[in-house]
Amino acid sequence: FRSDRVVSGVRLRAAWDRDAGIRFLRAATHRYPRLLGMLRGEAADVYYSRGAGYHTPFVVRAAKDVGATSVLALASDKDLYAASGKVLFGVPSARLSAVIGPLAHAGFRRWGLRAADWVTVQNEEQAAACATLGLPHAVLPNIVEPPTDELLATTPVRDVIWAGNVLEGRRSKGLGELV
Repeated sequence: FRSDRVVSGVRLRAAWDRDAGIRFLRAATHRYPRLLGMLRGEAADVYYSRGAGYHTPFVVRAAKDVGATSVLALASDKDLYAASGKVLFGVPSARLSAVIGPLAHAGFRRWGLRAADWVTVQNEEQAAACATLGLPHAVLPNIVEPPTDELLATTPVRDVIWAGNVLEGRRSKGLGELV
């Protein structure tokens, strides 16, 4: 979406105009500064971010700047390791991604993972990995329990399709459809 609006009583704010600024320089000259300024302006008590995202260090920085708590939730085990760097900026070239990915993850690790007040994890394996890395963490299990052995032993009678994204365009997460 391009402008602020309220959907079902929830205020949604557009952090930036995606076409503003000079192409290839937009992130550094427009998007990141606008995002950081908007987050600081909210002066929330807690700032929450999920997964290895280019925006995460800005969320954590804004929390620090206003004296709030920052919580970073792992979206995947990969978020802890350089392998997730390739998704931070969606670089289409495999060669370029091999160089930029680890650099991007190093930035995420330093200014996101290590700077966050708390890292929330979904299971004990992720908690152990955080402990090994010296990250303050808390386990918040998934809301979906694993199936029982009895259920796993049954023969399926239906197919289930799960879609991770609702696409409006190439990079959209379909926030409007989700709401």
